Amino acid sequence: MTFSIKPTATQTVIEQNGSDIATLDSNGLTMASGMTLVGDGVGKLLNVVQTFKSDIFTTTSTSFVDVTGLTASITPLSATSKILVTATTTISQSSTGGLVCFNLLRDSTNIAQPDTTPAFNGTTAAYVTTASCIIPATINFLDSPSTTSAITYKIQLKTNSGTCLLNGRNTNDGAFTSTLTLMEVAA
Repeated sequence: MTFSIKPTATQTVIEQNGSDIATLDSNGLTMASGMTLVGDGVGKLLNVVQTFKSDIFTTTSTSFVDVTGLTASITPLSATSKILVTATTTISQSSTGGLVCFNLLRDSTNIAQPDTTPAFNGTTAAYVTTASCIIPATINFLDSPSTTSAITYKIQLKTNSGTCLLNGRNTNDGAFTSTLTLMEVAA
């Protein structure tokens, strides 16, 4: 059984073996014909939460800072469940050669991290070759939190120089949106 997540600016489509099984957008979760969220079996979606961020976030920090409004909480129904975390966003940088690093946290714990820790590390990154260009960024991570207590996921970012804008362009002529989606998958 193969699952894939296909995020766009307006929706996230969930596929199983190449067929759409659900679509998540601003109206909520819509299951494809013949699909349900209930029942026994591995791979079923048990719980879905999404945060939508429509304002612009800026930072000049060279240390990770929380992205205001890009946080979501979920309470797993089972301690064996996996949480599929999907974040989609757009960034711009005022500096040519600006590096923007993203970080994913579960509560206060860094997750989805590289094996080494150079000065600029994190869950993913974007390198801006031309000032003011707009770069989409996506994080997909299947987490195993092993709990039925409420957990909070959040996105952080940092830059190596200049001003980084999330959901905006540094020339103030662009505005975009971000989502952070949490999907509990039966394991």
